[in-house]
Amino acid sequence: MIECGDCTACCHGWLMGSAYGNDFYPGKRCVFLNQNCTIYTNRPRACSNYQCAWSQGLFEHWLKPTESNVIVSVEVDPGGKQFLKVVEMGIPIRLDVLNYIDNWVRQNNTYYILIKGDKNEN
Repeated sequence: MIECGDCTACCHGWLMGSAYGNDFYPGKRCVFLNQNCTIYTNRPRACSNYQCAWSQGLFEHWLKPTESNVIVSVEVDPGGKQFLKVVEMGIPIRLDVLNYIDNWVRQNNTYYILIKGDKNEN
């Protein structure tokens, strides 16, 4: 596992969640996010348990969300098959990122869904 370090992309309102009853979702970032997480040491389990595919070590370093402008999560479909959820962070996915993910899912016999992120939401 890779430490998030300065990456707080999952808190910026590109994903959906709740921290102590305060919802965050596309268009609304987490209220506890200042420059960094203000409740990091006491963050709720939903936050401490979340790991993007990059932090799980599944992708190259350059696919860190703050560098690639996408957050990739490993999800499970209703049939029990794992897939990737790729969320754009305000700008269209770059071709190099898309090509990498295309190759990755082909090599790992899975699929992905791409969630478009509107830069005007955040």
